[in-house]
Amino acid sequence: MDFIQTFNESYEKLANKSIVNILWKEILQEERTEDHLDELIEYSFHYPVDTDAYLERLLEKFDILHKQELRSIDGHLKAYIITFLYYCTMKDNSRVSVHTTLLASSLYIKLVSIPGVGKIFDEPNMLKGQLILLVKIAKERNIDVARKRYIVKLFKKYALKKKPDIAILQGIANTFVLAGLMVSTEVVNNFESVKGFTKYCLHCLRRLIEAEENDQNIKGLFESVFRCFRRSVIEPIPNKPAAISVIIAFVRDVLQNEMDVHKFQSVLDGFCLVWGREDFDHYEEAVVMMNFLKAEYYKELLRRMVLYTQSKNHKNYSINVFNLFYGMIKNFPNFPLDKVDVFSTCVFRNIIFHFVDSDKHMADRAINVVTNICELKDNPLVNHLLSPAQGISRFISTEVLLCSFVEVADQRWGASPRNQNLLMILSKVLPLSNVHEELVQQVLGVVCKDCTPHSLKPALPRLHELFCIMSLKQQIGVAEAVLRIIFKMAMHPDATSAEYCEHLFHCLLNPSVIDGITYSSRFYYNLLLNSDFEFEPLFIKCQRKIRPHHVKNTINQLDYNEPASALLLCCLLNYCKYEDITALLRFYIDNFAQISVRQIAGHLAVAFQQILTNHTLAEEDVPQLDVLQSLIMEALFEHNFPVNSIKPSYLLFQNIRNLLRIDTQHYTLDQLMFITSNRAFNRINNPQFGDPGSIMYLAELCLLLNKLPTENVLTILESFMNDSFKVEGKCCFAIHLLKLVFCGSRPSSWEKFLRGVI
Repeated sequence: MDFIQTFNESYEKLANKSIVNILWKEILQEERTEDHLDELIEYSFHYPVDTDAYLERLLEKFDILHKQELRSIDGHLKAYIITFLYYCTMKDNSRVSVHTTLLASSLYIKLVSIPGVGKIFDEPNMLKGQLILLVKIAKERNIDVARKRYIVKLFKKYALKKKPDIAILQGIANTFVLAGLMVSTEVVNNFESVKGFTKYCLHCLRRLIEAEENDQNIKGLFESVFRCFRRSVIEPIPNKPAAISVIIAFVRDVLQNEMDVHKFQSVLDGFCLVWGREDFDHYEEAVVMMNFLKAEYYKELLRRMVLYTQSKNHKNYSINVFNLFYGMIKNFPNFPLDKVDVFSTCVFRNIIFHFVDSDKHMADRAINVVTNICELKDNPLVNHLLSPAQGISRFISTEVLLCSFVEVADQRWGASPRNQNLLMILSKVLPLSNVHEELVQQVLGVVCKDCTPHSLKPALPRLHELFCIMSLKQQIGVAEAVLRIIFKMAMHPDATSAEYCEHLFHCLLNPSVIDGITYSSRFYYNLLLNSDFEFEPLFIKCQRKIRPHHVKNTINQLDYNEPASALLLCCLLNYCKYEDITALLRFYIDNFAQISVRQIAGHLAVAFQQILTNHTLAEEDVPQLDVLQSLIMEALFEHNFPVNSIKPSYLLFQNIRNLLRIDTQHYTLDQLMFITSNRAFNRINNPQFGDPGSIMYLAELCLLLNKLPTENVLTILESFMNDSFKVEGKCCFAIHLLKLVFCGSRPSSWEKFLRGVI
């Protein structure tokens, strides 16, 4: 019997032929056979028990069959042949061995591969089933590799002979790739290292590509090459790193080396098709492959990324390109930036433009990606992209970018990660640009609106870094705006505010090291310890943390050019009993010439007074304290102290003399008053008077010593207030004149003063 007769004989033995129709409907996915188990059991016993031998005979008879005879077979017999092969290859049947499945699959592929005749048996769902079967058997270790290769070879012949449509063709290509990768076990460095079945599958794929003439089909075949970068495809593969290394080697060593520039564009086309797939998420692996491309191909991919990111009709493409671009920046190839700088900057610009996308999901993804890019440290491409001269600012100004933040920020900080991401971007952009401080303050106010210590906590390191960098750049307005946010959180009633207090306390006393750069603690205390901040409550909240070693370290770090360093010392001493005057006394005396003429003098005098109160006087202290009180009196005579330092310095002078039991000679104080009055008289009697400092100095001494200035000084002052001097000139020292009046000057002085101010 020949091939047709053998099948016909088996068909005649089938008592209940309705099962053929049932199986046929299952092939067409119109019905399941679960409701026909009896018929299915009967069907399973109608063919020979040794199914393998039966199928081997059929294959032998098929090879010698005159294929055109198949055109004339009865429709029922055709249906029977297809359903029998379906039963052997696609049904979940314990009676069918793997070997039987392979034989049946081989026979079906041979049937559909017959030129002109094969279409009689060509059923799409059956063919798809054979492709799925190939992937399954590829994983089976107990199947001989030669049998696996034989199935692949049959599919290759089918594709080359039949020239199926792109759906079937790409399905075959996908199967070749997946089946080959299923058995890849080792990471390879080159394609020569790829062995066995995997290499054979890729060679068959390469043969399909070489034989294809349709450009669209070629793109589809190349997309199959890159399917391993898709989550749904790579997930079932046992050794994913090995599989991806095989594809990278195939692209680099085979496709790139053997194809000319024109044809390799189709490879890039196939790669770009993967970008549009929703499950494309193996970006880092894709970047590794890209980094092996020639610079011209890499640049071409960037050019396409520009197009995809500026289009609003390719959302899947855009989001995937966002993430792919981030991966590219993380792992940039080894060729000069100037080869890709323009295209890279354009992609970055387009991503930023999506911040204001009407699709919130798209906008969030864009913001997330730019945030991740900004978080990359010591990255040359990131530095280039954010460079004021060469980067993104060529296409979009920092002011426009910040204005977009105002537009897209969430109304509440905790509503989403968006505001925290915007803050991260802000912290990266601001140090690299000079932006109007009022705009920055507005953006910070909007981005951090309604935040609480708990919700803002993850952003504290970024705020700290931004504060330090902007302080170093002397952009004090921006630094102060950042500090106000941190300080506000520290003063918040929320329990988490303690962490902000701890942060501020630490930064006031210790330098900060960020990315290897040391930022002085003076940045914090110079801004925080001034009249714009109600800083006393901070020290009240931190009082239990203050220890003598904090005071000692602060004394050792005093800087006479930084008045706030001494004010910090005063704040610490308010909550910590400290007795050792040695270090501060030495600093005071050694640097007195510089201290006495600077604003630090008053704070330092107060601090020393506080320590001196707790100190038990020792014999060895006397000489140095005597030197200090002499220096203070000398400075008072020399008119060195700033006005607001006179009182604390004089009080310290008095306290030291009391401790040392030195009487203050009245004639010395009278002499001081006389010299100061004369100096004031000479200054204000000058026709070009422009120095109210002498009046201020005199007023402070009058109050301290409870003494009046000389008569001639008061007379000059009255004349001065009646003069046609600028109102601003009068107002600048009016308060100091008022002090003189209250010291006991004549009533007429008060009247003159009022008239002058009015």
